Amino acid sequence: MITGAAALAASGAYAQAAPAAAPAAATQVQEFVVTGSRIPQPNLTSISPVTSVTGAELKLQGTTRIEDLLNSLPQIITDQGGNLANGASGTATVSLRNLGPQRTLILIDGRRLVPGDPALPVPDLNFIPQALVSRVEVDTAGASSVYGSDAVAGVVNFIMKRDFEGVQLDVNYGGYQHGNGNQTALAPNIAKGFTPPTDNPYDGQTVDATVILGVNSPDGKGNVEGYISYRHIDPVLQGSRDYSYCNLGIKKNKFICAGSGTIPDGQFIILNSTFNTVHDATLDRANPGNFRPKLATDVFNFAPANYFQRPDERYSGGFFAHYDINKHVEAYSEFMFMDDHTVAQIAPSGIFGS
Repeated sequence: MITGAAALAASGAYAQAAPAAAPAAATQVQEFVVTGSRIPQPNLTSISPVTSVTGAELKLQGTTRIEDLLNSLPQIITDQGGNLANGASGTATVSLRNLGPQRTLILIDGRRLVPGDPALPVPDLNFIPQALVSRVEVDTAGASSVYGSDAVAGVVNFIMKRDFEGVQLDVNYGGYQHGNGNQTALAPNIAKGFTPPTDNPYDGQTVDATVILGVNSPDGKGNVEGYISYRHIDPVLQGSRDYSYCNLGIKKNKFICAGSGTIPDGQFIILNSTFNTVHDATLDRANPGNFRPKLATDVFNFAPANYFQRPDERYSGGFFAHYDINKHVEAYSEFMFMDDHTVAQIAPSGIFGS
């Protein structure tokens, strides 16, 4: 057996043992700091991936429409909402992974939210009082085995505050400002004879005000919360922005203004005696009753009449109440009311090919 000292000597290395350090003086522990939390958190022990958005994030977002926050999540595809005009139903819906709102289940405290429109039988997020939301849990793995076919894409569960006490007033206000006059956007419009805006508008003002009243039971087992909410949203038209005043396209690496060949003055095909096409024509406003050759600038600009943001006015109110009789039985009552008015419009339609 070769000792450690002999092994070092054999390899040509020499070491000197350091003197033993003096024992440190004993210190008395004053406190312990524990990091982390034992509060249950979604997605830590769940069998499927769950994304949780807290009420604090809702406030930091500063949005007056709860669908705008959900649409910022990568697993949610924008569906019906306040920024949709063409084909709008007036509701706000969620489509997980673009499988459609009919396959995305909406819950409030684990209970199904009723449909908001008989013509579109899916839940309307406009019902949900944003100021009372504690958090939003999004299950993206699908839950059809638990809830049925309307949860094939997943589940969005709105967890409401259950212990609010006192009075709270929430007011959100916002708008949009844009400096028109970008030469790249103006050039194709001018080439088509359009007159895009060059001002600096501040529009699309939105205000959302909510009053909440809540009280807890003396024994701490129950709570009642009531709310009244008002929301007003001003419209934003595509015609108020230089980059959207016309439908931009690209031709030969340059922006051009596209449009519809179905124009208000009509489009006619002029034929010769042998019924061969001579040229396309349109009515000549300078010479009533006559035709003139149709020019490349003879297009109908359908973009300005479309909405970037629809006008909307909503009144809502309701209450949530619950009382824990024991650990197995809970009595609860919920009431929600909403009166929502909005307008959807697109450009006037023409007679296509007739």
